[in-house]
Amino acid sequence: LTNPLDRANTESMILMALNLLTVALEAGADYMQSFSLLMPLIKNELCRALLQLLDTEKLPVFAATNRVCFLLFESLRSDLKFQLESYFMKLKSIVTSEQSRISYEQKEMALESIVQLWRIAGLVTELYLNYDCNLYCSNLFEDLTKLLLENAFPVIGLRSINLLSLDGLLTVIDTIDDNCVYRQAGIQQKNTSMTLATTLFLYFLKRLAY
Repeated sequence: LTNPLDRANTESMILMALNLLTVALEAGADYMQSFSLLMPLIKNELCRALLQLLDTEKLPVFAATNRVCFLLFESLRSDLKFQLESYFMKLKSIVTSEQSRISYEQKEMALESIVQLWRIAGLVTELYLNYDCNLYCSNLFEDLTKLLLENAFPVIGLRSINLLSLDGLLTVIDTIDDNCVYRQAGIQQKNTSMTLATTLFLYFLKRLAY
């Protein structure tokens, strides 16, 4: 029912399917990994349909799709590495698009979806370690941080996109602060140095600022 390429699926049918998926994920997303027959459907058919639905111009469908994606990646992102990368890159392309068919509201929703995912504890660090530090993945953390930097400062007047971008950047700063607190606690207990991963993470942010 979520397949937008099937002409038999009307907008109301797609919305109903997305709402049912939302309820299912809210109730049992943490248990889905234990079903070996279900995960391939989520990784392939469902994620493909969700990415295709992001091309819609209908705001209710767009919003419902992003809600389902958030619930998926909040609980199952360890099994959806490629899908999460594709989702973030799709949202980035929507925010930066110059096409007239993409409304300001869609760009705002796309950016809000990025920031909402960034608020998940530990996800910012996961992005840097699992994608930017991987030779076979895109620099996802770097690209998204640059996107937030470009949209954080108003050109004409203060808009909601500017506030959302600033919120996302503050999430990055909070992550750095948390890593520093954990590091200091570790030094006090074991007199150990900062881990290599944290060092690379902080070095990258310092370089990005310039």
